[in-house]
Amino acid sequence: MTLAPGPITIVVLVLTAGSYVSPALSGALRAKGEAMLLASSSYSYPLLGAFWTIFEIFLWVMWFWILITVFIDIFRSPDLSGWGKALWFLFVLIIPLIGVLVYLIARGGRMHERAVQQAQRQDEQFRSYVQEAAGSSASSADQLAKLADLRDRGVITAEEFERGKAKILA
Repeated sequence: MTLAPGPITIVVLVLTAGSYVSPALSGALRAKGEAMLLASSSYSYPLLGAFWTIFEIFLWVMWFWILITVFIDIFRSPDLSGWGKALWFLFVLIIPLIGVLVYLIARGGRMHERAVQQAQRQDEQFRSYVQEAAGSSASSADQLAKLADLRDRGVITAEEFERGKAKILA
């Protein structure tokens, strides 16, 4: 291909997806340095492609979340022996998709119960820590004095006082 002589010649080619540029044309233009190909290698990324990519990323994140949850459940499960934990771990590690599906079918019902129990234990530990740190635990004598005052004012009965007293002294 011969270009017209002149100080600067710029060739702009707009190509659609699937267009073909012959190697001779692109090589000739680049070799002479007289022209620059613009948009010859651009990729048309449709909106549907963007949504598909976002969906794939979402699926990958969800997959890793499930995989990590299964591994956590394997190691936190008190009803599995060490060998059972090792075998489940290897099964899920070697054949991830089938291993996770089998684990969820076989032990998935108890996963939620164990997670709820763990959350309740953590909540109780946190509440007791906050009470200790806040110093809200009064001495036994102070608590008994408060109970006696409530009994004397008629807010609680003698039986409730005795139950509270037994609870404090226990």
